[in-house]
Order: sequence, then structure tokens, then C-alpha cells
Amino acid sequence: MKVNAFLSLFISVPTSLVVFFVFHKIDEHAFLISILFGFLTFVSMFLFLTVYKKIMDKRYSKFEKEITSPILYKTNGNFKFGNGKVKNGNIYVCEERIICAFLEEKPYTVDEIPLSSIERFQCDGFHLNIITNDDRLFVILTPDAENIINILKEKDLI
Repeated sequence: MKVNAFLSLFISVPTSLVVFFVFHKIDEHAFLISILFGFLTFVSMFLFLTVYKKIMDKRYSKFEKEITSPILYKTNGNFKFGNGKVKNGNIYVCEERIICAFLEEKPYTVDEIPLSSIERFQCDGFHLNIITNDDRLFVILTPDAENIINILKEKDLI
């Protein structure tokens, strides 16, 4: 909720300032118009972000029920594909594999990396590079990259 409020405020204040400067020469009530417009922008943006978060949480919770192995760690991050495309989604570290689920836009995609196929990995803060036995490279961008590695080491999975 705090993030939604901050983002809404971050958008509505500059919008309100632009409206004020546009109406300043035209209307004597430019200040009131800009305050009203800024408030409406804040409310509509806050409602949009809140509803969108609930929709995405519901979508991901349905997906989590379908995962058969226990989830050791869950985080959100970006996944770089070979064609240069980057998708945002949830990353699940399970006992047998790492699952990356992208449910924001259709077609929904899910990528799985079996832990048994991981040859080596590299981590530098936000980047987690996973190299498999068949020389495939998976690039995951998340602020929790080191936590993922620590969980896997702690459970002796890698």
C-alpha cells in the first residue's frame, strides 16, 4: 500500500504542476484546478495500482497451488531471454528446481531449471547467472540473488 501511495503521489504532483502552469495564464482559478486534477490523478492511480496488485496476486496464488514440490524461497524479478526480451515474474526456488513464472501477459510462460542440471552460477548483487550442463545461460535479475544462492547452499541443493 505504501508503494502504491508513493507511486501515485510521484505521478500526481508533477501532473498537478503541469496543469497549474498551463491554466495559470488562462484561468484565475488555476491553483484550485491543479489541486483538484492532482487529487483525481492520485486517487485514480492509487485505485488502479491496488486493483492490479490484487489481480496479479490472485493469478500467482493459483499458480503456486499447482507447484508440487515445496517452495523454499519466493521472490520477484526479471528474466532475460536469449532474444533480448526481458519479462517480469515470480521466481520460486523449490527442492528440485527453480521455477520462473511470467503471468502478466498472455501467453503465460513458465521456465523451469532443474537443480540437477546446474553446472555453475555467478552472482554479482542483482544478477544471477545460471549455467546448465548443456551450456544454456539463464539470467535472472533480482535484488534477492544472493538469498537464492544462500538458500540453495543451506539446503545442500547445489
